[in-house]
Amino acid sequence: MLFRSVTVADLPGCGWHIYSAFSPEGDGTNDTWVIDGIEDYKRNRVVLFNRWEDVVNEFEDYDNEKVVWNGTNKKGVELPEATYFYIIVVGDKQYSGWVQITR
Repeated sequence: MLFRSVTVADLPGCGWHIYSAFSPEGDGTNDTWVIDGIEDYKRNRVVLFNRWEDVVNEFEDYDNEKVVWNGTNKKGVELPEATYFYIIVVGDKQYSGWVQITR
């Protein structure tokens, strides 16, 4: 499956790629939401919302390994296929967009 990505280029030397979809099916491929380059910004916050603006999950110091979204809510319950919205805060900068869970 081909996923689109968003490149965030307004942070000096950023080179982020925020993928717009992932498939947490447990098959070892695209099971988590990857934000390439965020590991260079140790102090960050990622908040995920559903279409009703309810916070479904949030993370401090997202790093794609130990702190990563696997398509579950705050209680660890698998979320349904849908589009979710995010806010990423790094320092005084804020980025927002959407991400699709497909299964």
